[in-house]
Amino acid sequence: MTYLNLLWHFHQPFYLVPFSDELKTIIITFRTLYNYYPMALILEKYPNFKLTFNFTPTLIKQIIGVANGDIKDFSQKILFSEDGTDNELIKLFWEELPFQVKSNYQIPNILFQKLTEGKLNKQEIFDFKIWLHLLCFHPIIKKKYPELNSFIYKGIGFNEKERDFIFEKEREIFTQLIPKYKKLQESGQVEISISPFYHPILPLIYDIKTSKKTQTSLRIPEIDFSYPEDAKIQIEKSINFYYEIFGKKVLGFWPSEGSVSEEILDLFIQEDIKWIATDEEILARILKTRDKKIFEKIYLWKEKLSVFFRNRELSDLIGFVYQKWDEGKAAIDLIEKIAFFSSNKPVVLPIVLDGENPWDWYPNAGQFFLEKFYEGVSKKSDIKPLTFSESLNLDVPKENLSYFYPGSWMGNNFDNWIGIECANRGWHILSLTRRKWEEVKTKKDFDSKNPCELLLMAEGSDFFWWMSLPADPQVKLKFLKLFQTIIKTFYEIIEEKIPVELERICEGFEGTISEPQKFISPVIDGKITNFFEWSGSGEIIPEKLWLTYQPVSLPIKKVFYGYNKTYFFIRFDFKEKFKGKIKIEFNKENTKTFEVDLSGEEFLQEEIAYKEILEWKIKWENILVDTEKIYFKIILIDSEGEISYQFPPEGLFNFEKKNLEFDWQV
Repeated sequence: MTYLNLLWHFHQPFYLVPFSDELKTIIITFRTLYNYYPMALILEKYPNFKLTFNFTPTLIKQIIGVANGDIKDFSQKILFSEDGTDNELIKLFWEELPFQVKSNYQIPNILFQKLTEGKLNKQEIFDFKIWLHLLCFHPIIKKKYPELNSFIYKGIGFNEKERDFIFEKEREIFTQLIPKYKKLQESGQVEISISPFYHPILPLIYDIKTSKKTQTSLRIPEIDFSYPEDAKIQIEKSINFYYEIFGKKVLGFWPSEGSVSEEILDLFIQEDIKWIATDEEILARILKTRDKKIFEKIYLWKEKLSVFFRNRELSDLIGFVYQKWDEGKAAIDLIEKIAFFSSNKPVVLPIVLDGENPWDWYPNAGQFFLEKFYEGVSKKSDIKPLTFSESLNLDVPKENLSYFYPGSWMGNNFDNWIGIECANRGWHILSLTRRKWEEVKTKKDFDSKNPCELLLMAEGSDFFWWMSLPADPQVKLKFLKLFQTIIKTFYEIIEEKIPVELERICEGFEGTISEPQKFISPVIDGKITNFFEWSGSGEIIPEKLWLTYQPVSLPIKKVFYGYNKTYFFIRFDFKEKFKGKIKIEFNKENTKTFEVDLSGEEFLQEEIAYKEILEWKIKWENILVDTEKIYFKIILIDSEGEISYQFPPEGLFNFEKKNLEFDWQV
């Protein structure tokens, strides 16, 4: 028997600027209509399938705020606005919507192009606002309200009555959402767990030096930051908030990003939490094995706290792989893989992953996959889906762990939140600010404004995530500015000087090139196999290499590059299909040139692949480099055989080739 513990994690940070009630993002509206409400609608059709939903408190707080009117959702407000200055907000909301969702419809893309050219008339602006919201509705909601599909079929020329219908349905869904999940939990079909309040990486808040005990190759900053009391408050606030919303004590936590350490496990015991979940790589390091037999037991910490370890393979199949499959075949494959685990012994199999972003990539927004999966499992006699708390009572062997390695759902490190230069600057600012609070907290009366709450906000993981990972600079800057605003507001309240270092966090966010931070080994298949395979690579933004102007027709959007002991890796992300050749030239002297012809069809070879992107690996021995300083340039040759672009425009890129393999810091 395979006892299946499935957990969908719903996570949004707190987007509101301190002491503001204005939500200037469409993300909460989009995810509510495209994920949170649909996930409940799909599940309730299969009452025999039990699972766990995990919410961040900041997400629930924003949903409830919009529902009762305490938060002004500007994506809804612009539906009724005739202010011509709304255009920048409209552009922002459009850019925030996932590309995969926007690409399904031609009309809104045409309207957006006209908007950027300043050619929209009043009716077209109204139509585009309507489309921003139509794109947010999941297929299952459009089936429930056929009028929405009729609006999509109509396409243009919308009227106020149709606008009012959309607005009313959105408010209705926002109002029903939390009660619907509460009802699912009361029925016993669902367990709702929660994360620490502002979603901090708890082990780093408890003591930032914990990151030096992990398997990391990154440069961990020498910062004095250790606040166990903050970690405890983040947990306590969630427990109290959960009771306020759901009327009962929470039993389980998904710690932010699955991040744990021995000290954090002890805090959960102090709060009488019954279970938490994290990643199987941590257990594999403890047990020194990755055999599937590790799932034949439930593991305990100090005989009081049950710790579940997510099966990475199956979790990642749902998150990153099945989106390319036929949804029905994917569901069958997953069911077979889950059943395989049972063999002749009972196993407890946790599958934990994001319950939001994967469905953007599925052909039918994940609905068909989920329905086939829930239905198929419900019919299987050798798979029994349970909530995590139900699994605590199973008659399976228990093992008490005597020690615990710190880590996250990424494995035995916190590399996505500390170690990269920008993130290290963020931690430095947070450390300065936290120490300043210790200096002033007993000296002044701050009335109703609580500076300590701002510090808890600033501890949120999302800020350090976007400071660490390759991403659209505009996304990174959005979170950076929110982080800066929180810190600035803190200093304004306590009437102290803002550290000059706060502005310097920006350095590198809009840079043209950054160096690799760790060894990488991406899959050479011409597509983004998963979000993290190029994590730690260097980045080049070609259009920013030209100081006086930026080429309009440059076909390459971004270049990623990195290496390990054997290979140099490079990836090209294109704005459009490129017809021509790409050359890479290495070395100042004794130049070695490598060339690929992209004038034909897509292809897949062992060392180079061209499909959605171009991925290429070149053996170091073929580059013939005997120095630690690596020089290279990139040349684009058009279909006529002429050089169309060379970058950098002058000189060569260069970086230091280092041993970035796990240089474990203990």
